[in-house]
Amino acid sequence: MPLSLENLQTGHKYFIRNYGDEIEFEVLDVKPNGDHKVRHLHTLEVFSISEITRYGLGDDYDLDEINI
Repeated sequence: MPLSLENLQTGHKYFIRNYGDEIEFEVLDVKPNGDHKVRHLHTLEVFSISEITRYGLGDDYDLDEINI
């Protein structure tokens, strides 16, 4: 069972799969509106988690913490 987006913690690393996109990221900041500022672990691009989920959650949706 995937984690809830509300349970993401600053400084932790996660893996998300949604509509075929697979992204490993680190949470940089939790916004007051419930959105999260994150950094892609491979490209170091900074973006909002809502950019990944703006079209909803697909049948393949999965969210797990990366334990390194």
